[in-house]
Amino acid sequence: MALSRVATPKIPAYRLYRRTGAAVVTLSGKDFYLGKYGTPESREAYDRNVNEWLAQGRTLVDEAGTAGTADTRITVAEVLAAFMEDAQAVYKPTGGATVASEMHAYRQAVRIVRDLYASLPAAEFSPKKLLACREAMISAGWCRSNINRQCSRIKSLFGWAVAREMIPGEVTWALAAVKGIRKGSGNVRESKKVRPVPDAFVDAVEPFVSAQVWAMIQLQRMTGMRPGEVCILRASDIDMTGRVWLYNPSHHKTEHHDIDRAIAIGPRAQEIIRPYLTMKPTAYLFSPAAAERERNEDRRKARETPLTPSARARRNRQRSHGGKGDVFTVDVYRRAIARACERAFPLPAGLAEPKRGATGAAADAMRQKIREHRETHHWHPHQLRHNAATALRKEYGVDAARVILGHRSAAVTETYAELDRTKAIEIMSKVG
Repeated sequence: MALSRVATPKIPAYRLYRRTGAAVVTLSGKDFYLGKYGTPESREAYDRNVNEWLAQGRTLVDEAGTAGTADTRITVAEVLAAFMEDAQAVYKPTGGATVASEMHAYRQAVRIVRDLYASLPAAEFSPKKLLACREAMISAGWCRSNINRQCSRIKSLFGWAVAREMIPGEVTWALAAVKGIRKGSGNVRESKKVRPVPDAFVDAVEPFVSAQVWAMIQLQRMTGMRPGEVCILRASDIDMTGRVWLYNPSHHKTEHHDIDRAIAIGPRAQEIIRPYLTMKPTAYLFSPAAAERERNEDRRKARETPLTPSARARRNRQRSHGGKGDVFTVDVYRRAIARACERAFPLPAGLAEPKRGATGAAADAMRQKIREHRETHHWHPHQLRHNAATALRKEYGVDAARVILGHRSAAVTETYAELDRTKAIEIMSKVG
């Protein structure tokens, strides 16, 4: 009669956590991070945690203490790498302009933390360390509101690590004690308020932008769309059954709050859209590739001499490598307007860009004058939303403007709409 063989329980393995390059062991269903994979320190942490677990009868009697011993080994760099990999899935590139800008903002915040504290154990990231990161942002010339937002992102980043038991919860409790910088505190730069752009400045760029970009500008002025919303406009997202069309963007700024966004498109705005409606409903109405084809076609018509063989070869080579994209990004849209402003408002006589690398008081003074000229005459697409907000508020009141712009609060609308003081002046001239 054969003897029954009793299986010996296996010892949990020392494993590689591929996301961060850290070593990890799973004890009683919980992962403990041990530091960089393959290092003597991580092997030592593995032996210590496994032996304690075995001594406690393969259970976590002192769960918090055991976890704390292991978690102190993971570095700030490892936490940052794991967070950014997870964020890539959350803030997908297809999530629209707001998602892309949020991912870009996190990259900036992570860069500051990594440059200062990459090798520091993540469990030792304290309020003092966060304040040091904030000082680095101030030194880099970031404005106060952006610094406060980035510090909040850093706090949420470490909160993410706590939720995954990579670091002790005490880290986020301590970081919560760091408050934002108040207005007027210290030598922190304040951001300039975004104001509507004068209509004359908008009209001035029309000869210097493509038909697609000009149509996008006009739509923003009429409807109050965000730049990202006008970039991803598609026929499949527009309900054309009524006299006023309703555009439901596939992605928008407040979708993560489960807020629906419906943009009303009136008859005048519809006439701007109609030439771009194609047989393919899911195609983006405004395409950089189409704009480039139209520009090249206009140049060919205006050409008085045939293409040289080298120019023809260069054009074919560019085609083989792929052309412009099928959808405008907010950055591409913004740069198109910036280039148009350069041409519409050239530097006045007496102003010229100093040579690269030029130093001295004269070069600095010239750069300052050029900066002031551009700040006065140049504008960006987000200002067009402020134009629409101001016009709507003036004509129909703040509540109507709030609904059209998609704001949950009238207070938000007030930040977009310039106060119309005409009525106040008229009333006070009578009242005294």
